[in-house]
Amino acid sequence: MIRIVLFDFDGVIIDSSKDIAAAVNKTFSHFGYGELSEVEIIKHVGHGAEHLLACCLNDICIKNHKSFNPEVLPEIKKWYIDYYNSHAVVETEIYTGVMELLYQLSLEDIRMGIVSNKPIKVTETILEHFDIIDYFDVMVGPELIKEIKPAPDGIKLAVDTINKWITAIGESEITPNQVLMVGDSGVDVKAAKNFGTFSCGVLGGIGNPEGVRAENPTFLVKAMTELKISDILKL
Repeated sequence: MIRIVLFDFDGVIIDSSKDIAAAVNKTFSHFGYGELSEVEIIKHVGHGAEHLLACCLNDICIKNHKSFNPEVLPEIKKWYIDYYNSHAVVETEIYTGVMELLYQLSLEDIRMGIVSNKPIKVTETILEHFDIIDYFDVMVGPELIKEIKPAPDGIKLAVDTINKWITAIGESEITPNQVLMVGDSGVDVKAAKNFGTFSCGVLGGIGNPEGVRAENPTFLVKAMTELKISDILKL
């Protein structure tokens, strides 16, 4: 029986593609680079801010026949995160069906968490804006772990954190076969497999649907509206 549902964030809980793309382009403009289209930027989402910025910088430099010094990437990343955090909910929206699912999971006393490669402070800003932060028992971002997804570190930390406080109040420890990871990219499914838990691939997020299918998750949905509480309780 599933006792914990963990969610990736971008492309699963929220559609953040427009705000991410705007923040990346604003950052590049600030540092004297050109701009990329939303499609060119979003294809790199899912592996953390540093990967996103490095790949986009590489793309834009190739396009404009320029080069960049990798040593400036930490400064660019810091500026990007600060800007994005203050502009994270300009056009970002919660996917249809998410609010209902979170409510139903809470009624079943299923613990919930976010395991994302997104910086925690940005995740918290968005969750607070939409008033859904209280649904989540734990939030894990790249700052808290040694290796990000597809490594299982984030899932393990989330489960360990929940186990620490539920066992303290007398509940039995939750095992990997009682956990479901929901994500819209191959790295989410890989992380679930590496931890030894169930996975649900969301094909209609902002990740790569082909990558999700290739990892053969426990089950697939086209959109969050298709993820039913009844399906979760069957696992």
